[in-house]
Amino acid sequence: MEKFSVLLFLFALINSCGNKKGQDNTETLDFTKHNYYWIKSFKKRESATDQLIELQVYGTTKENIFLNQAKHFSGTGIDSLNSHFYNLDFKEYKPFNYKGHLDVVYEKKKILNIEFKAITSANTEEDKILSFKSNGSNRVNFSFFNTNSEHKIKGVLCITIETEIFVDGKTEVGYYEEYMFVDTHELTNNVFIEKYKN
Repeated sequence: MEKFSVLLFLFALINSCGNKKGQDNTETLDFTKHNYYWIKSFKKRESATDQLIELQVYGTTKENIFLNQAKHFSGTGIDSLNSHFYNLDFKEYKPFNYKGHLDVVYEKKKILNIEFKAITSANTEEDKILSFKSNGSNRVNFSFFNTNSEHKIKGVLCITIETEIFVDGKTEVGYYEEYMFVDTHELTNNVFIEKYKN
């Protein structure tokens, strides 16, 4: 019910507003066939509960909009038990060299692993995908070279979450994947969107 009310709120809002080291990933993605998405953040009070919510959405048209991050606020700050978001902190320590980390919150769910897949480019070669993994925490560190100074950080967070599954009448530990897209520009051609968006 909560996700349904957030989606209703989202559509109403849109209508009213008009391993620590990187390595080459073996994935094959066609970098010539991708759409551009705009990224918008909205902060409003949900009419049913009067709770302050900040949503980050990606979209191309009103029919092609999806939620990427959601922060629910309580009287003391962010209600992390009902929110899913990341905090990105990075710096350019020399020209085109970026170093930083991503901290991930995913509601009250137990995160087992996080992988940050970053798209990087160099003047002399095609775009590459680098992979950075968490080390038993909700933080992923990264460091890479990227000549695309307009879109410094672009990629996806692949989050492995623990869950309970029933096998032969018994409860066992299982897992599933959730995804959040990472972009530092309000217009993106992030190729991971078509591959990973729900």
